[in-house]
Amino acid sequence: MTTSCQICNRSFKTKEALEQHRRDSPAHTYNCKECNRGFNGGEALREHLRNSATHRPGSEAATTTDSFDIRPSLHQDVLNLLLSYGLVFNFRSTDDLDDIVREHDTSIMGKFTCANTSCSARAWTSKKIATSIRQYPGLSRSEASRPSVRSTTDERGCFSVPFTTVTTYAERSELSQQLEEKLGKPHPGKKLAHAVAVVGLRGTGKTQLVLRYVEQHEQEYDSMLWIDARSEETARSSFERCCRDLGPPVEQATEQGRLCDDPSVQAVHQWLRRRSGKQRWMMIIDNADKLDWGVKAILPHGQAGFVVVTSQDSHASQILGRGSQVVRVEEMSVDEARTLLLNAVSEDSRSASAELLSTTTDVVNTLDRLALAVDLAGARIASDVDEGAKAHDAMQRYLADFQHHQDRLLRSREYVEATEYDQTVWMVWEASLASLREVKERDTNVRPIDFLALLKCLDRANIQTEIFRLASGGMHQICTMTDTELPSWLQGILQRCMNDQDEQWDDYYYRETIKLLVRFGLVRWTQGRWPGLTMHGLVQWRAAKERDVEACWQWYTTFCVAACYHKKYGDSKAEFRRHMLVHLPPIEKLIGKETERRADDQSWIWISAGQVWQDEGRWKESEELFLAARQWRAQELGEEHPSTLTTMANLASTYRDQGRWKEAEELKVKVMEARSRTLGAEHADTLTAMANLAATYWEQGRKKEAEELESK
Repeated sequence: MTTSCQICNRSFKTKEALEQHRRDSPAHTYNCKECNRGFNGGEALREHLRNSATHRPGSEAATTTDSFDIRPSLHQDVLNLLLSYGLVFNFRSTDDLDDIVREHDTSIMGKFTCANTSCSARAWTSKKIATSIRQYPGLSRSEASRPSVRSTTDERGCFSVPFTTVTTYAERSELSQQLEEKLGKPHPGKKLAHAVAVVGLRGTGKTQLVLRYVEQHEQEYDSMLWIDARSEETARSSFERCCRDLGPPVEQATEQGRLCDDPSVQAVHQWLRRRSGKQRWMMIIDNADKLDWGVKAILPHGQAGFVVVTSQDSHASQILGRGSQVVRVEEMSVDEARTLLLNAVSEDSRSASAELLSTTTDVVNTLDRLALAVDLAGARIASDVDEGAKAHDAMQRYLADFQHHQDRLLRSREYVEATEYDQTVWMVWEASLASLREVKERDTNVRPIDFLALLKCLDRANIQTEIFRLASGGMHQICTMTDTELPSWLQGILQRCMNDQDEQWDDYYYRETIKLLVRFGLVRWTQGRWPGLTMHGLVQWRAAKERDVEACWQWYTTFCVAACYHKKYGDSKAEFRRHMLVHLPPIEKLIGKETERRADDQSWIWISAGQVWQDEGRWKESEELFLAARQWRAQELGEEHPSTLTTMANLASTYRDQGRWKEAEELKVKVMEARSRTLGAEHADTLTAMANLAATYWEQGRKKEAEELESK
């Protein structure tokens, strides 16, 4: 049998539990300040005061100057509830029972903050909260209606955070520890005690990380306010909400000017500045991805204050001032992402089968462990599980669908409502891309989105700066040989300059362009022997949709061939060659793709790439490229054209490197005879062909034939 609290309607299994609840929750009792007796309702307390002789006027106890408010800790909650209906009234500092002209007792229903600081719930819902409405003499109607409320928030603070972590939340212990530690470090400025910027690519879980901190550390703060800073309009709305939660209504501005001058912003800032040093408060400025609408001007000040700004813009730390702490949020670890996905399908990673864990790992790695993508995938997979599918089978189905329908899965809003996110993977970076598009209008030499489209063609794990230096060295020659004209922005990135009588790469526009991409988290710097950039897999997918495929292919192949050419003939480091190979176009695509290039231009690309493969000892790949170049040139230019013969010589050298002496010899003989017929026996190219054939004889131990050929 259960018993219920008459104040908040909560049920308890025993009377002892109910009594403990009443003792621990001061908001649930009405105490007489004269005799310290407790009553379950306001009417019972008033009846006690009327009937008790010791409390009547003239008695010794009645001479006290103290008077009481009925639960002042609830005043603000009652006020907020009535304000939501457009009602305004005043709380009096004393309860003068003998001076009442008219009185009406009623009750209201709503959600209220628990006054017991040890209560874990911090909020409760009541069916009845006693409210007395009284009219006192000498108070005009205008005075009764004005918003001069005596707010108790000055004493008890305010919690205005309208969100919680997602139910599938996976702990990110290392990041949580970083955030806690950096919030503990004092800010060097005079306006704030502590300030931290939480930055990183959108969709990585910055907001959820901060919400987790709020849940774990709420008791350590007197007040917590949450501002949605996606735009000026959302920020304005958030400050208005905070005003409603804090106290009296604020007169709305008749015209919308600067947000920092808005009455609601001014009211919140003033309230925070009044907090004493022991009343620690925190304001979270969430999703401040665009900083140009005046985010800095709405930051609150106060030596009791802690401010956290979340943003995809790494410059967010600058608006907090020098010395601000930074927490960088990137993709989840495998364990974190796997836990997030398993939480979505109500599976425990500690008890999951090895088969399920393996498939879960495949899914999260396919999504490059982006928190948003994993959460959305989890919602889709959970839907299949709810319909009766096993978790493992549902994940396998998702992997198969992703392979063939990636675009639709990442664009679909079908399961957005099932998560706490309000955007798809497709849309999550739109704000960043919009900011980068604006750069094009200001500076035609800096085209970050075009550059991003070029980067997406390269191996995203490590796009070394060295390959850009090599491409700079070979671009002029390749563009001349293949009659290719590069767009001006790419010419700027690869331009050369004279330095101490030596021509070198001028990397100014390269660095300026990358700064913008790094700023918005779309790429990251990597260090090591060959420093460069890395890009998230889903950013690579998104970037591929920004520019024409054919244009990107031409930029990419020309860029790679220029790097290969300079690698072969310029000032290059031999040890970098193997790092280049991962960036070169797939051979089957390079050979099979139809282009508008002339035959000789296309074959130049194959030969330049083939030489790098050959120098690295990758004979099969170089053979494929040289063979394709020979066949194309023979068909378009003729068997004995100089370019065709050069390609045959390249192919022959590949056969020789593989020890395929017979095939190498046959081709070298053909090259020598053709050059002798077309150029003459004494021509330098003919003599070179003879020397190459002689070298083949020497390598086979055919000394006599080699000597006879050299004697000619």
